[in-house]
Amino acid sequence: LTHPVQYNHMCDAWSAGVVMYTALSGNHPFHAPAKKTLCHQIRKEPVSFKDKLWRRVSRHARSLVADLLMKKPHERCDVAKALEHPWLCRDGEVLDADFMHGIIQSMGHFQSLNQLQKAVITVCAWRAHDDQIRDLRHAFAALDKDKDGVLATEELCDAMIRSGVEIPDDLCLLSAGSDGNNTLSYTEFIAAAANKRNLIRESTAWDAFKIFDRNGDGKVGKQELLHFLSTCHHDADRAEKGDEEFRAIMQTHDTSGDD
Repeated sequence: LTHPVQYNHMCDAWSAGVVMYTALSGNHPFHAPAKKTLCHQIRKEPVSFKDKLWRRVSRHARSLVADLLMKKPHERCDVAKALEHPWLCRDGEVLDADFMHGIIQSMGHFQSLNQLQKAVITVCAWRAHDDQIRDLRHAFAALDKDKDGVLATEELCDAMIRSGVEIPDDLCLLSAGSDGNNTLSYTEFIAAAANKRNLIRESTAWDAFKIFDRNGDGKVGKQELLHFLSTCHHDADRAEKGDEEFRAIMQTHDTSGDD
């Protein structure tokens, strides 16, 4: 494709643009049934973002891809400059103060629930429809600054400061995950931060029940409940609380007394 023109390190920037285009859209930037037509597109035709898939990709991301796929090397963004692009260097979106305050309140309420209630809500969060959690999904992406898939207490603190929300003294407790550390996975965050009335619907409640009901007999027995709660929570949490809370849950909710 480059003959007789010599190529240099700018071809790496082009390759990065091709990879980014494919990763963000699931398609190749250029495609044609015949090699001759394909080569013409690569050499002459500008890259297209007309596919509807690009509507959900940010303006900054499209801008970077376009800069990396410029035809003329001297007009193309090199790799060093690409690393300084706003899409890669942004500090993160500032969430609305009222929205952020609501998240913290919901997290506080979640931590006040017993283990059974937390487990049911977590399953509902796992099975929730997009329309139930769209705003929280967006918030998680904004809060997760290092994009490692979990929220650390420091990330929550930083987001609250930027939103102008007062940091509660018990933030470490609010952001404690079920595995005993001070991070929240995506599902743990949705479960803790969601409006519980919006999250729990009949369909998701049935999904939760079926997960508890391991043998499919239409009932959740004591051993099934203990098994699920044991797998949902860290050993340290179970050791601290002991089995007494689990027995209390059964005593409260097992009205028939048949385990």
